[in-house]
Amino acid sequence: MIFYNFLDLHERCLLQKLQESELNWHRTSRKTFRSEIQIVENKFPNQDTFSTHENLTTIWDYFLPSFGCPLTKERVGRVGDGGKWICGIRDLAKRKNCVVYSFGVRGETSFEEEILRRTHCRIHMFDPDGNANELPVLSRFPGRVTFSRIAIGNEDVPGFKTLRSFMEMNGDEFADILKVGKFSFGQR
Repeated sequence: MIFYNFLDLHERCLLQKLQESELNWHRTSRKTFRSEIQIVENKFPNQDTFSTHENLTTIWDYFLPSFGCPLTKERVGRVGDGGKWICGIRDLAKRKNCVVYSFGVRGETSFEEEILRRTHCRIHMFDPDGNANELPVLSRFPGRVTFSRIAIGNEDVPGFKTLRSFMEMNGDEFADILKVGKFSFGQR
């Protein structure tokens, strides 16, 4: 009888996971389709944007990630290169103190802005080629977000710091989210 109850519980959990996965796929698809409609309707003001392809969606925007997560997986930020999949943002939102390290923002901060809107996290952003004047997120969330023009590296040398050094610099012992973008490492 205990075995039967375990199977029943397992089936309910599996059904819940499948329903949650389906809901996430629909949410992500809606974001992707809205982005494509904006492109088609030419709502992006800067034509140079099209030449970089950074605002265009890719085939990968239609797939959910395959990593295991005991909590809810959600896409945070815009579709394309700006957004990232994370595990457990709803649980993170319940915490009063959390820390995010974001490397390689390159002026695209939709991920960081959504994290700031949905949680109580502090975010430390780093980009070796970034410009603080081009990051409105800094003024929208004063006191909760910082920016430094430096790259992450495997040693502390001019222009580069290790993750440990960044964390010591900010007085953090733990990072709840570590986002490393493709422009994190600078030129070396």
